[in-house]
Amino acid sequence: MRLILGLVCAVAVAGVAVGVVTACGGNAFVAGAGDASITDASADTAGGPSFCAIEGGSATFCADFDESTSLGNWTAIDQNGATIAVVRDPTAPSQPNSLESSVPSSVGTSVAQKGRVEKVFASASEIEISFQVHIDQVAPKPNTGGTSFVLVQLGDNTVGISANNLEVSYFEDVITDGGDTGLVVGNIISTPIALGTWVPAALDIDLTNATMTASVNGSSVGPIDITLEANAGQNAQVYLGIQSRNVLGTVGAHYDNVLINVTP
Repeated sequence: MRLILGLVCAVAVAGVAVGVVTACGGNAFVAGAGDASITDASADTAGGPSFCAIEGGSATFCADFDESTSLGNWTAIDQNGATIAVVRDPTAPSQPNSLESSVPSSVGTSVAQKGRVEKVFASASEIEISFQVHIDQVAPKPNTGGTSFVLVQLGDNTVGISANNLEVSYFEDVITDGGDTGLVVGNIISTPIALGTWVPAALDIDLTNATMTASVNGSSVGPIDITLEANAGQNAQVYLGIQSRNVLGTVGAHYDNVLINVTP
């Protein structure tokens, strides 16, 4: 599987959400605005409704990591040599908690290092994902391999966003090639990542038309043609968190205010 960390950083740098937001309602996460001022009922912010109470009513899936810290509303935790956990984070867009993913250097490891949550959908013709991301650490761009901070697996293909110290990128790859051959790869932002700031990110995969759109902190690309298997939409696996292969250095990010819309 090709891992593209640059994409993760891309999310941290860009801020235009895709179609998912338009379907989710609310007045704060509209057209990719990703209003980081949203607060909710907690020990830190008294009395207000949660992000998911405001924004998640018409979404297929919503997670703000505040109402449950067990990650029980996700299908699984995908973890290998890395950390994935809900942490207390008063700086998060939706206080008091956010999701933290931290992956150590993966150079010389036989398999990818990853700290991710996974949500599986039985079938999909379109998948729209939007969220807030706070990139903590990025690593140098590797010659082979890479990282991802959001990834969707469709059959034997993966689509996602990655980031490194030079750029934020989108990609499509196949899980059987070890991450060496990208079917589709390109820049969202051709500059280094700005660390330490919450920014909106989004990924829209239209399986019917075999295209994707990716956006991070106001920079958007697409629709981009992608190649998918005939049965790709029969089982869609959405991964949020860092995956790293053959990357020298620790990669880390926090996530909040996740919305996923799936059209069967």
